[in-house]
Amino acid sequence: GASSTGLYTLSGDKDNGVNINAAVRGGVSDMGTSKLKKAEYVYIGYRATGDMLLRLNTNDSHVRDYMVKYNGETGLHVKRVRLGKGVVARYYQFELQNINGADFELNTLEIKPTILSRRVSSGRA
Repeated sequence: GASSTGLYTLSGDKDNGVNINAAVRGGVSDMGTSKLKKAEYVYIGYRATGDMLLRLNTNDSHVRDYMVKYNGETGLHVKRVRLGKGVVARYYQFELQNINGADFELNTLEIKPTILSRRVSSGRA
């Protein structure tokens, strides 16, 4: 890297001794239908060196956070995250964040929603 004070080597897993926060966020999706969807689980294909946080944003207004605990596995693996009961929305967006600078690699994030027959919400998201 370069700045007004000189050239620097960018390496390591810290930024001047501080953990590096990182996140990956997908786009907002209605999964191809205007109908409401109920989701119970998200499946994450990933590898990490520590705990992660899965953030669910529904209908651009309701945010829920779910801890993804590190189990010591070092290779690529799939983790099932149970979402809270009552998560019903048209639009879903997911974000995966590291905690305490954990290194991670995201391979897949998959949701298998139940499509409901209604198109309008009763205020729930």
